[in-house]
Amino acid sequence: MKNSLRKSYLRNLMVLFSCVVMISLIGVQPSAGQNRQPREKPGGSVDERMTHLTEVLSLTDTQQTKIKVIMVKMRDEMKTMRDSASKGQRPDREEMKALRDQYDDQIENELTTEQKTLFREMLEKGKDRNKRNRKGRK
Repeated sequence: MKNSLRKSYLRNLMVLFSCVVMISLIGVQPSAGQNRQPREKPGGSVDERMTHLTEVLSLTDTQQTKIKVIMVKMRDEMKTMRDSASKGQRPDREEMKALRDQYDDQIENELTTEQKTLFREMLEKGKDRNKRNRKGRK
């Protein structure tokens, strides 16, 4: 009898221990959205954006070459602006917007009339998406 009580006690202890371990592991699991890989750069890489633009606008090889040069310059200049901002502060929003607009104009100069229309629509959709995202964070 004593032996069976001991076995029962050990079995119950093991079950309790297993439950504690399971509950603690559940708390370690990342919640939805936290297991995403961080972006390498804001807005995606130049190659990702070039692929998207090429698909949407049907860019020629010449256009791809010229626009990629523009995008690399923009990326580098924006990185410089972010790096030169004071520690813990963001770069000036208006300066960044002006820089984006400047480079968007340069890209538009390489496009046909039809492509410019599609490009502007793409930019507007992006602005709308950004506005919605900002509202969701408030």
